Amino acid sequence: MTTSRERAFEQSTQHEGAEKRTVILVSLPVKPEARETFRKMLSEIGEHIAKEPSFVSALIHEDMDDPDTIVLYETWSGSREQLLEQLTRPYRRAYEAALPAMLKSERRIVFLHPPFASLSRA
Repeated sequence: MTTSRERAFEQSTQHEGAEKRTVILVSLPVKPEARETFRKMLSEIGEHIAKEPSFVSALIHEDMDDPDTIVLYETWSGSREQLLEQLTRPYRRAYEAALPAMLKSERRIVFLHPPFASLSRA
């Protein structure tokens, strides 16, 4: 017998375009002295990103053990190659150029396949 959670997950992963979605996790270890500048720039490009046709959603987190490390959880429609191209948009130039000076170490980008399972409280 299929539970309501299993049915909900099946429906969420079977809707049109679900298999084409890509999740990106981006870890950004920001220098403490660059924290405010970084957040301002991230907010500015976020306004542009939200208008991208392939953009679905984004969540921005602080690492609990290191509040200077920002973690982005982004959902996009499209392939990895299409999303890497998004990094070259003109509105990102100033942010991308300033990023190395604002970070303690390189950002880490992880591309994830669509979920194979979903858990939630019923």
